[in-house]
Amino acid sequence: GNVTYNNNMRRIGNGQFFKNATNDGVGRIRLTLTNDNLYNELLIAFIDGAHDDFDNLYDGKKLEGNDNIAFYSTLEEEHYAIQSFAPLKPYDGKSVGLGYKLTGSGEYTINVKEIENLMPDVRVYLKDILLDSMIDLRQVNSYTFTTNAGTFDNRFELIINYFVNHSPILVNFVPDVTATEDLNFEYRLAENTFMDEDLDDQITLNATLSGGEALPAWLKFDAASGAFSGIPENDDVGTLVIEVSATDKSGESARDVFIVNVLNVNDAPELIGSIPDQEIEAGNNYEYIIPAGLFRDVDAGDSISLSVKLADGSNLPAWLNYDEDNRKLYGTAEGNQVLNIAVTATDKSGASTSETYQLTVKSITGISSLSESKVNIYPNPTNGKFIIQTGFISDEMHISIKDSKGKTIKEIKPQSKNTDVDISNYASGIYFIEISNNDEVKVHKITLNK
Repeated sequence: GNVTYNNNMRRIGNGQFFKNATNDGVGRIRLTLTNDNLYNELLIAFIDGAHDDFDNLYDGKKLEGNDNIAFYSTLEEEHYAIQSFAPLKPYDGKSVGLGYKLTGSGEYTINVKEIENLMPDVRVYLKDILLDSMIDLRQVNSYTFTTNAGTFDNRFELIINYFVNHSPILVNFVPDVTATEDLNFEYRLAENTFMDEDLDDQITLNATLSGGEALPAWLKFDAASGAFSGIPENDDVGTLVIEVSATDKSGESARDVFIVNVLNVNDAPELIGSIPDQEIEAGNNYEYIIPAGLFRDVDAGDSISLSVKLADGSNLPAWLNYDEDNRKLYGTAEGNQVLNIAVTATDKSGASTSETYQLTVKSITGISSLSESKVNIYPNPTNGKFIIQTGFISDEMHISIKDSKGKTIKEIKPQSKNTDVDISNYASGIYFIEISNNDEVKVHKITLNK
């Protein structure tokens, strides 16, 4: 009998007999079987007018043109070089047996020469029946196997499915949740939050802020389990709007947003500065302004108030007063004593932190030289205004303030043991205080922070 090939589907010569006609609308799957020396190919086509059974107009039986190798599809125990079907419709599926005949054993490779004019949703698989393995020919375009010589009509199966992708859908809204500062936070999405009705599809979870930005550093998301975890800190207190999405293998997705409210836990005020120990001679006026930046409170909207007592909790001695509005300690020193003074910062929740310094009150001793006198300079660092306290005063005493280059910026003739100095109109940096009395000189350093 005669075998007829459609000329849109084949050509003869150069070892290839299938016509390439990319734009003719005919769906084609061209496969080859090769080793180092041998080559053969077959065609599966999808064209209007074709049927699943033999069609003399479109199908072509395999001719035994090469004694060493033959590669063919099978239908009712017949071998075909060309086997045609009607165009695939959504949800259609075809299973085509593939066979081969070889005169030599060894390694051979089935290659995808071409898949054309088939919708991207048409999936093409090669099943190795002997090894029970499945290869996605859309992803991997060759398959190498080992075989004996002979004729094998049932080794392979070509499976073609017109898969119509369905987007994932949101099944259950994600509820808003609460996290607490400094405590471990864990939340896992419900397994039925999203669904994909395509049984062989797979969805991948992702989480970002609602604007597409990455999650904050403290909050981790495990896409495999759908779990959020982390420990928020004080700076993380507030509201996060989080978007979670489920994306299938075709890139279709569904999403939902939910809120994580991070609750504040009160933090006690923090001590960020220090008060130097000080000395004063009985009978002298004492004045000290507590630095404004001695404490801080990291809680947004919180405030602190300062109080001053002795470190043991008792009240200050009668001569020492505290002006809360101006943060100033003042009074005329009395007695011969060492006072441990505690300055306490308390927030609105009652949490507190203290700084303690030592104030030594000395009785008058008749000191008349710098070598015998202790010099106190406070506050140090300073915002510009500070006090130089000496153990005595004399007509020969002189104070010079110099910058870091040694340039004198201020000359002072002290009038008492407590000398007020103001360098607030100078730049921040290190300055030197040179105190001289006759042939004696003492130099101290002070830091100006504006």
